[in-house]
Amino acid sequence: MVLRHSTLFSCILAVLNSPTIFLRKGFSFFQQALCKAHLEITGERKDTSNWLQTKMVQSAINKLSLVTGIPVTELIEVKQGGKYQGTWIHPRLAVRFTMWVNDDFSLFVEDWIHSWLGSGYTPAQMEADIDRIAMRDKLKNSSRTALTDQVKSFLEASNQYNPRSKETGIFFGRVHNEVNLVLTGEKASDMRQRLESSLGKPVSENELLRDYFPITDLADYAAICQTAANNIENGMHPINAIKMAAKQVLPPNHVPNPIDFTEKISFARYRLEQARRGRFYLEDEK
Repeated sequence: MVLRHSTLFSCILAVLNSPTIFLRKGFSFFQQALCKAHLEITGERKDTSNWLQTKMVQSAINKLSLVTGIPVTELIEVKQGGKYQGTWIHPRLAVRFTMWVNDDFSLFVEDWIHSWLGSGYTPAQMEADIDRIAMRDKLKNSSRTALTDQVKSFLEASNQYNPRSKETGIFFGRVHNEVNLVLTGEKASDMRQRLESSLGKPVSENELLRDYFPITDLADYAAICQTAANNIENGMHPINAIKMAAKQVLPPNHVPNPIDFTEKISFARYRLEQARRGRFYLEDEK
């Protein structure tokens, strides 16, 4: 069976539900990823431990340790529990492993590794971009939507909701500004003015300030929105719900301070997309 690289890439991504096959400090390679991709494509199960137990592999690991000075325990690492559980190996062993899993994978992974190691875009940077993008998307598609929906329900319950009325717009603005205030001590207008000063150019009213939030502030903002939504659902007034949510999710010693803006999220998205294209994409067979 011959697989097009684009098909292989799609299958790997579908299995992992992640933009990357491997990324981790020390340039480790996630073995289970390719085993799962192989299973998804062929229906054949591969056990990583079977590969690790072969004499040829044990010899290769020991030789690589001698050449590089890297301890065997760092060339092969079994991590249990948490975000990165699984078996991780050094990329110098990756092509050997992929040839064992599925020979169609080997050139694909070899190209990936050479491009990756020479790109300057480190696994740690890629991981940080992925995490920030995921949190930004969670805030947009889940947490903030939950708060908006509950505010709408609150107004509807008292027959005050009218999407075309000025009063409804003002109330929603007040609610969302309250989230800004409990987290940063600033209203949106203050934040926009400070961002413009930082960038040295005007920032459109249509541009979302949250696109400039670091991941920690995005996570706090999302947690406040979701918790406030739950509080409103339980009968609290939206403003009080947000104030209570801040007490529930932020540290007891939290003092609202202006956010240190970071680069716009679109730059991280572009960087990650270019990495994916450059390292994974090969033109489909004609």
